[in-house]
Amino acid sequence: MDITTTSKKLSANKFINAETVSWGLSFFAVSLLFIILKQLFKVAISLSAPVSCGIAAAISAAVLFVAEKKFVFPFNARTTNTKQILFYLFRCLIDFGFYKIASFFFVTVLKQRISFVFFVVFFIYLFFNYYFDRLIVFDCRGKAKDLTNGSVYEAFWGNRYVAASMALAFLAFTFIYLVSMLFPFGDLTVLRMDLYHQYGPLFCEFYDRITHFRSFLYSWNSGGGSSFLGNYFNYLSSPLSLIILLFDRKDMPYAITTLVAVKGILCAGAFTFYLKHSLKSHSLVSAAFGGFYAFCSYFLAYYWNIMWIDGMIMFPFVILGIERIIKYGKPACFIASLTVLLYSTYYIGYMTCLFSVIYFFAYFVITGF
Repeated sequence: MDITTTSKKLSANKFINAETVSWGLSFFAVSLLFIILKQLFKVAISLSAPVSCGIAAAISAAVLFVAEKKFVFPFNARTTNTKQILFYLFRCLIDFGFYKIASFFFVTVLKQRISFVFFVVFFIYLFFNYYFDRLIVFDCRGKAKDLTNGSVYEAFWGNRYVAASMALAFLAFTFIYLVSMLFPFGDLTVLRMDLYHQYGPLFCEFYDRITHFRSFLYSWNSGGGSSFLGNYFNYLSSPLSLIILLFDRKDMPYAITTLVAVKGILCAGAFTFYLKHSLKSHSLVSAAFGGFYAFCSYFLAYYWNIMWIDGMIMFPFVILGIERIIKYGKPACFIASLTVLLYSTYYIGYMTCLFSVIYFFAYFVITGF
């Protein structure tokens, strides 16, 4: 029995099916929309935090209702539109009440950070809202485990162990951050060495230049002045750097702590994706090796040089691109991944270019093409 491969036959159960996958994706997307809108209202329009949260929550709730109606429960709903809206508004009130109770208990009584409350209620909402909306708002009585239709679920099923490796990395980061009392479970952060002395101030200036629409050409904040564009391409040009905009400027250490975890999770998914397409290995074993890759000694030793971690994310795609050139004569994956890598971190990018030449000839000879 080959433990590195699993059946490609599309199947489902009561936990993983077309309905739960569509719900999870919708909920995560709307949660991200909420954070983006909240920051947009606070930074761009200068609204207060409570007003920004309220408006963002109202818009996000409306978007989630439409997503549920059109994509999550499009066929099995038995309630009328009026009842759906009324029950959905009632559920929103329950969510708000639970958030206030959780805020009082964790922040006022236990002296925890408000970020911890968001973390807790996010996962409670993820499960509670699904069952409430399914059974009460839309009154869906069909068995979700029988639902396997839809291109979204087909795409998820084909990459389910990529998702599993990312979930594994997320759980590992959650455990590490919890034990170490790092954000969002405490006030500590991962900032040390260059991440504290260099990246912290640079990310703050990057944040200011974006939110105040300032030029990237020159900066007077370093010595007698220097090119900020050089600092941008050396330290900040990763597309993932935009994650810091989801936080307030004063919370930059927490934003960077989150950024480290996000990059580590993406490393796990990238390597599992490579194993699937290169070695045709797609199972819990490949998911486990994705986790091993994310927490390899290179990551643990150099996470404080956060610009280098983009190299870990894109490296499997670059190698996969080389293999696709040799096997199928298709250069798209190689060109796209190397372009993103060179833009994100040219420092690691040029080293990857040198390795790519060596790997191309080695793979060509070994495979006999």
